[in-house]
Amino acid sequence: MKAGKSISTSVFFIFVFLLSSFVPLFSADLAVESGGKLKTETATFVEQTTSPAQKGDGTGGRVVYQNDKVYVSDGTGWDAVAGGKTIASRIVGVTRNPAVPALDSRLTNKTADYICDGTDDQAEINAAIDSLVDTSGNKIPGVIYLLEGTYNISGSINFDNTGASGTTDSGKALIGTGAGTVLKQVLEGIDGVIKASNISNILISQLRIDGSGDFGGTNTGMSFSGVTNSKISAVWVENILGGGDQAVIISSSNMNIVCDNHFYNNNNGLSLVGSSNNTIHNNVFYSNGFAVLIYGSMANPPASTNNTVSANTIGGVGSTGIFLQLTTSNVISNNSIDMTTGGATGIKLLAYYLAPSTYYPCDNNIISGNIIKFNNTDTMGQGILIEYAKNNLIHNNIIEEAGNSGVYIWRSSAGSNSIYGNIIYEPNYFGIVLESGIDDNTISSNRIYKAAGGANGKYGVYIVSPESANNYLTGNYIDGAGYVGSGYDRRINDSGTNTKYTGKDKITLEPVTYTVVNGGKIDLSSTGTGPVTYLRLSVNGSADVTLGDPTLPLPGLAAIDDGKALGDLLIIENTSSYSIRVGDESICGSNFEIRGSDNNRTWSKNTTSKFIWNGTAWLELVHADN
Repeated sequence: MKAGKSISTSVFFIFVFLLSSFVPLFSADLAVESGGKLKTETATFVEQTTSPAQKGDGTGGRVVYQNDKVYVSDGTGWDAVAGGKTIASRIVGVTRNPAVPALDSRLTNKTADYICDGTDDQAEINAAIDSLVDTSGNKIPGVIYLLEGTYNISGSINFDNTGASGTTDSGKALIGTGAGTVLKQVLEGIDGVIKASNISNILISQLRIDGSGDFGGTNTGMSFSGVTNSKISAVWVENILGGGDQAVIISSSNMNIVCDNHFYNNNNGLSLVGSSNNTIHNNVFYSNGFAVLIYGSMANPPASTNNTVSANTIGGVGSTGIFLQLTTSNVISNNSIDMTTGGATGIKLLAYYLAPSTYYPCDNNIISGNIIKFNNTDTMGQGILIEYAKNNLIHNNIIEEAGNSGVYIWRSSAGSNSIYGNIIYEPNYFGIVLESGIDDNTISSNRIYKAAGGANGKYGVYIVSPESANNYLTGNYIDGAGYVGSGYDRRINDSGTNTKYTGKDKITLEPVTYTVVNGGKIDLSSTGTGPVTYLRLSVNGSADVTLGDPTLPLPGLAAIDDGKALGDLLIIENTSSYSIRVGDESICGSNFEIRGSDNNRTWSKNTTSKFIWNGTAWLELVHADN
């Protein structure tokens, strides 16, 4: 036993001698256990001031303390024993309640590089950001971690380009622990609780910004200006209230991603101003005035282009779900917009109007696959509203119970839009409306349904004015007692000019019943149907009638309205037991040009004629006495 113990003790002193030859060491309460194991409560290494041999000496197991780290050698090189933080990361914590120190017993300078005290906490956070520099003082990328707790913010947390030698905060990240990391605004007039300018590749994530209500002044939760290739993700922004306040504003910034965030109870949600190629995806907006606003620059319109707004959930809207102005070539797709608690418009595209011949456009946008729901209680709600905008594609949207219209296009110069494949269900008034001066639009393959309320003045498709010209309607399916029923058909009301109606494989003529009176005129516009191709006449009274007055000399008295477009077809059938007579256009200006040498046409019961509009009169093609 003594011999063994003596050998172990000798080995121990040899080990200490070898170790001390390159690392001075002090250890208290040394003891050698059975088997030669060394035991001590503490060991203190004196810092190695000169670099030891790094590689190639073949000796492994040696330990060195240098530059606040412990290294161990494997015989070929040195590796740090303890990981710890990298020099490119900083941890910031905040005292939760100075009156109860136990709450923060674990929050020390060992667990956080900076500790906020609840007053002007942006100062410590900014210090942490600014401390990420190299040995020359140049800003370098890195991560600032904010521990859970409430940070009272009275000024902006800044990411900027003011570093030494022109270096910037590009490549930095500010990351919290989730909704438990709260940046609470405690002073009015902060134009960005988090503010980034003229940098790129930054990340803001896993924290909550609380604007604390309406302070007055102009307040912003987060402000990006001149920022590119950056990301805002998993951030809660709430209670940024007051006139002009914005939860998040991104201006003159391109190719950024805003995703998976929550915007709650703000004056406005997210604004893109003069910014392009940004992606707004999978965010939740609730109880905001505008949820998403994309706005161009008056100095350089349209400036905001090629942005994508997709798969967002929007509810509790105060004004408009998604608003576009002075912007082109954006994609608005697959968003769910719930307007049942208020708000006027689901999606609005608006050019900036300066004068009748001067406006900045809102063109070439795609609005697709969105679901927009109303509760049909107000008369102003529009599913999709387009004003002074052209060349937009509106397709495959579902619009339910709009207070006024499913799709509403108005003001002059709005044209060449394509509206197809939409489902418009139970609008209060109209399915699709083209206001005055709306030209060259295509309305096709839309499903428009209104179950009840077939009062006059409500139409499936409504072309309001003769100033709207050259529009094309095809293949729309409009039904429900709200638009068509016994004695009325208001599926289409067309007051436009040169509106064209065609089908591809088959044309099914919808019969329209019209009652004529002696000396009267067939007023096609009064039928409320828009285009009429198959007109079934009945007589008001118990005697034969004559349309117009065939005894009058030219220009005479028209017996029927003009056609809408060159090539319009019209079939007339007399369904009554009394004869209906009309004179020839060349004699009395009736608007009917009778086939052959006949000077008049008389329709007895079940006789028919087929006409084509040649631009000046209805030219009779076929007459059949059945």
